[in-house]
Amino acid sequence: TYYLPQLLAGAPMHEAVRPFIHHADVYACEPGELARQFRPLPRTGHRFFFTHCKLQQPHRAGKACKATRAAGAGSWHSQSVTDVVDGKQVKVGEMRKLRYKKGGAYTDWLMDEYSCCLQDAVVGDRQYVFCNIYVSPKAAPDSAARQESAAFLAPPSTAPAPPAPVVIAQAPPLKR
Repeated sequence: TYYLPQLLAGAPMHEAVRPFIHHADVYACEPGELARQFRPLPRTGHRFFFTHCKLQQPHRAGKACKATRAAGAGSWHSQSVTDVVDGKQVKVGEMRKLRYKKGGAYTDWLMDEYSCCLQDAVVGDRQYVFCNIYVSPKAAPDSAARQESAAFLAPPSTAPAPPAPVVIAQAPPLKR
């Protein structure tokens, strides 16, 4: 109800949160690659992104559009959807909980994807969303996701850098 409408309107973010809200295509690469490239929130390790999903047109009349969530060699799979309501109990958006699956197995990467009901959230075949990507609190201390998440804070290695994620260079159109 706050960040996504602000980002859609093109409003500047408060300087305290600006380093932690990233503009990147989270569906262009795996969560481990994002973890190496973008700063996490201190203490929690959560990473916040303003991004978009590509909408697929329904195959049959009467069906809703479905978002494509392929990411790198895997994809994000929906676990649950919760309506977001305002103070008057009117639906203003949805929060979708997703889990990353790669090689036929679920990983410890989780994402909360927030969408809103504003007309400006959908432009052509893209829906703009606000995402929180993090490692499951139930993940083992030595899990691959925990190691990938810590990669941003690790000293630089001599290994070649991974390919950079696709950064959203164009913000959605400003409100009229």
